[in-house]
Amino acid sequence: MALLGKSIGDLQDQRPKFKFTTGTVLRIGLQALRGIAFLHSIYYVHRDIKPSNFAIDHDKLRRVYLIDFGLARSLKKRGLKIMRKPRGYASFRRTPGYCTHKQLELGRHDDLWSLIYMLVDLNNGSLPWFGQDTRDGAAVLKEYLIESEYMHSCPLAFASIMDYLRTLNYRQRPDYSGLEKAFIHMLEARDIQNDQPMDWEPAYIRRPDESRVKVVSHAPSIDYEKTQDSFA
Repeated sequence: MALLGKSIGDLQDQRPKFKFTTGTVLRIGLQALRGIAFLHSIYYVHRDIKPSNFAIDHDKLRRVYLIDFGLARSLKKRGLKIMRKPRGYASFRRTPGYCTHKQLELGRHDDLWSLIYMLVDLNNGSLPWFGQDTRDGAAVLKEYLIESEYMHSCPLAFASIMDYLRTLNYRQRPDYSGLEKAFIHMLEARDIQNDQPMDWEPAYIRRPDESRVKVVSHAPSIDYEKTQDSFA
């Protein structure tokens, strides 16, 4: 158990125009990726990646945790190391703004799509499909607008990551090591160090209602060779 502070969603709400600086966005992204990779390594997909499902440590304010596993689903059959067959149709039970709208079984790559949508939101302060009346309308915007002018203020590597994610399907294991290296490269290119404050640090105030909850560690170091698929 860990004592957590505010969620990334709560912290975003306190930011001018709901935006974080790119340095903070990238450091959130790197830690979020590591948490997601760890969850996948134990054969679960989260299925609800969004700002409110990440929280910072109560004391170590630069540490980010993945939380809330109410929609998580096992990738393997019970008691076996055999990957579940994807359902042809999966009911829509997730947060619309950050997920795919294809109503197919969600795999590991879908968690990573949600991560990219989340990071674009944190960087820009919104997503172009927020406020759409229908899922179909949001799906169209996700398909066509995410690569348009809305991406201009984001790191260029985000587009490359999206191109890579398009090559994946339900069964394929994402290249977590390669994705981590992409985030590290983006940080190094901007000379962003881990000892630099996050955007929320100067004004951060601990709240009396902060509580202990179950978390997935921010996983500062993962041996990706040990997270290879072992499905039969």
